Parts: sequence; C-alpha cells; structure tokens
Amino acid sequence: MSDRNLLDELPILQFLSDSARALVVRSFVATSYPFGKVIVEEGAPTDAMYVIVSGRARVLKQGERGVEIPLNMLTTGDSFGEIELLDGTPRPATVRASSEVLALRLDRSVFQALLDVNPDIRTYLELQVKHRRLQGFFKNFPAFSKLPPEAVVGMILADLTPVTAEAGATIFKPGDPAGPLYLIEQGRVALYSVEK
Repeated sequence: MSDRNLLDELPILQFLSDSARALVVRSFVATSYPFGKVIVEEGAPTDAMYVIVSGRARVLKQGERGVEIPLNMLTTGDSFGEIELLDGTPRPATVRASSEVLALRLDRSVFQALLDVNPDIRTYLELQVKHRRLQGFFKNFPAFSKLPPEAVVGMILADLTPVTAEAGATIFKPGDPAGPLYLIEQGRVALYSVEK
C-alpha cells in the first residue's frame, strides 16, 4: 500500500467526496523522525496534523514532578492533530518516535485553505471528530463499551445537543418525566437523593 493509498483509507476522510478526498490527500507532505525525536510537544500550538505511515510513536502526558505518563501507542494508519486543528487548541500531549517514523504532515495553513475552498470538508471532519470523541467516551463505561460502531454513528446522526449548566444549576429533579441521556464532557455533576 502506498503512502497516498493509506490516506485514501484514513477514517477521518471517509465521509468526504472522492474529489474532496483527493484534494486533501495531495496536500500532505512526507516527513521522517529518528528514534526518540519529539514529533509534537504538549502545550505547543497545533501547527499540523499527522498520519503515521510506518514506525511507532508514543503519546505522553506530563504528570506531576515532570514524570511522563504513557497514554497510547500510534502505529501505521493512526492520525493525530486534526481535532486540535479544527478546535484551534494547543497540543494535548507529546508524541515521541519510539522507532524511526515516517509520517505524512498536513500544515495548518494548507488545512485552513482546504476548509476555505471546500466548506464541506469542515462539516465531514467535524462529524468524524465527533464520532471519535464519542467512541473514546463510550469505551470508558461498561454499559456503552460494547456498542457496535453503527450505534455510535446513529447517536451522532441523531444530532446530540450541547447543553451548558452553570455551577449550582439543577439539571433534573425527582418527579421530572423520563428525559434525555446526558453525557458529561466537562466539569462535574453531583447526584442527590431527596428523602420524603
């Protein structure tokens, strides 16, 4: 499989039309990293997205007292950085080559130009990012961890509605009719039992 064929199969590009996908694929540039080289650093501005063509790279988070916490291992076909490019957020973790790594890189300026020329690319990438986040979220909860991919896609297509609750606000109370399922993305929620 050639580098470009790998990109054609990249999950984040699966919803794009053939012409839009071809445009994105042509915009990637090959780059290599020796063993031990930091590819991206936690907290740095996100300047590109990457797809691993060959080799392995470790995802690390900075812990207390400077201790690195390993989070994940990236291998052929894995991508990173696209969520941060869409959101405009800094790198959430460091990625370091654990072997010699060949990667394809898509710079922020090219990424943004592609979105400007073809707004459908943004729509499709946002849908894929939402899918990836939900899959990651569901893997952490036994009740949802066995959901088949089509069920997750069904929830995405059902268009989950973001809700923001201020500190101290009541989301629901005893006696309320059965309502929606809430997925907490940020913050904390306290549950209280009201005794009669």
